[in-house]
Amino acid sequence: MYEPWLRSSNSSWVNAPQNLEVHNLKVQQLMMPSSKQWDESKIMALFPTHVAQDILAVPLLDTIDEDKLIWKEEKNRMYTVRSGYKKLMREKGAWRNDIPREPWGLLWKIKAPQKAKHLLWRICKECLPIRQHEPQSVFEIWQPPPLGKLKCNVDASFFNNLGACGWGWCIRGGNGQFILAGSNILYETLNITEGEALAIK
Repeated sequence: MYEPWLRSSNSSWVNAPQNLEVHNLKVQQLMMPSSKQWDESKIMALFPTHVAQDILAVPLLDTIDEDKLIWKEEKNRMYTVRSGYKKLMREKGAWRNDIPREPWGLLWKIKAPQKAKHLLWRICKECLPIRQHEPQSVFEIWQPPPLGKLKCNVDASFFNNLGACGWGWCIRGGNGQFILAGSNILYETLNITEGEALAIK
């Protein structure tokens, strides 16, 4: 019971204390043997009433043989970085109030693979520490440029299954404020140096 699978409008998670035996149960183990019916007595014995009611409210359809992952935030039930970001902002609140909203709207409209958008978003949100190639593997924390100057950070990612390289860049000002960003993809096999060089071309 460690995955979100309920249809409840409040939460898809089984929100109840669970011992190890219940935590490791599969949904199928809550059904009657060899049938598409809930084992109501078992469910009522294992879970608090409100959770048991949420479980019993999930319909079991004979026409569906296999489960699949869905994302409730999109009509087509497919995950996107944009909807994931919106959900995170609703649940956790905005991370910073000094960043204008408009540039983020531009970011989501970029025509690029979701992975490339996610990479660019991470660059802009300062989520990518820079690993120094030293024996101690020291991480350098991003620092804004001097006042009156701009700093451009770049990164590249590789999609081996597509034979492609994606790259992104982000410009920030002296106070760390977002100025401009972009990304692109090239269907060629490149190394990391070539990919990052293309980002600042």
